[in-house]
Amino acid sequence: MNSSSTALLILDYLKNKRAVIVTNNGNAIGHSRDPHVELIITGGEIYNRKQSVVGEFALHTLSKITADKAFIGVGGISVKGGITTSVLQETAVNEMMMKRCQGTCYVVAGSSKIGREHNFLSGSIDQISSIITCKGADVDEIARLKESGIDIIELNGDE
Repeated sequence: MNSSSTALLILDYLKNKRAVIVTNNGNAIGHSRDPHVELIITGGEIYNRKQSVVGEFALHTLSKITADKAFIGVGGISVKGGITTSVLQETAVNEMMMKRCQGTCYVVAGSSKIGREHNFLSGSIDQISSIITCKGADVDEIARLKESGIDIIELNGDE
């Protein structure tokens, strides 16, 4: 799970399931979670604006892990622009998380992020399997993403 505030919400949905979450999200430390969920922080340099952990130490930790699933929050995602973020230092962490995932790689994004391109590229859309978003995303971009083979999971916002 990367450092996005949307990805952090995944912890709210893990109830009565054993899971090991590896993250560079410093905010995960204080976030409530089920007692069955084990939390591992990558370590590294703290990027203060987002309380994310970045740098070579974080990358080294992630390089030693094989994940069954990855949850990547984004600044924007589109067929044309790929997976983008506003923080340059987080692109390498996002890339490593996607690379080390042997199962489903999810992008979690609010509807306003669909079709948007941000400053820094984390990867191409062919690196992900599914997008979890809420209703209200750009319908044309959703159609393009589906045509590209990406499964779109649209939540009502109260799920």
